Amino acid sequence: MQLLNTLTQRALQGIAATVDEAIALNGLCTTDMLCEAADRIRRTRCGDTIDTCSIVNARSGRCTEDCKWCAQSRHHSTGVTEYDYIPEAQLMEHLRANTARGVARFSLVTSGRKVSPADTSRFCDLFRKARKESPIALCASMGLLGKAELRQLWDAGVRRYHCNLETSASNFHNLCTTHTHADKIATIPVSYTHLTLPTIA
Repeated sequence: MQLLNTLTQRALQGIAATVDEAIALNGLCTTDMLCEAADRIRRTRCGDTIDTCSIVNARSGRCTEDCKWCAQSRHHSTGVTEYDYIPEAQLMEHLRANTARGVARFSLVTSGRKVSPADTSRFCDLFRKARKESPIALCASMGLLGKAELRQLWDAGVRRYHCNLETSASNFHNLCTTHTHADKIATIPVSYTHLTLPTIA
């Protein structure tokens, strides 16, 4: 299959397929063919190692957002345990356990649209203590943060920020009405610039 071979060779050089090319592949190739090509790319570009990240729920429940996929929303009756902050002793216990198991990254995840400035400072204190305790890389997922909050996280030792895109822009309103796909998109380049690059502009 010429198109599959061409796109595989490009991918091996780090060049992505276009959307139209990916759609064309879907119509021309079997699942096995696509999986074999993907595995070849994976072996060449990444080898047989995986990058593990363990997440800890640092704030649970009472979220104002109505995301249909999330058990944390106060709009849904899920019976989830609710608390404002993970106790420091419990955090350190999780941190030590993940470090001992060789987990590469450790992330604090909070419920809510975004963490307030005061709470950002409180979580940053926990990140600083975690950094002193363990060499594990630190990550965070704390909602729709801006540059100032992300800078605080960076200064506290956080090097990756998660802001998931759960579905397409055209479908997002069917799953969540309290924020938009565009709100998420607005957070992603800021978090990329300020948390995944070696320096901050």
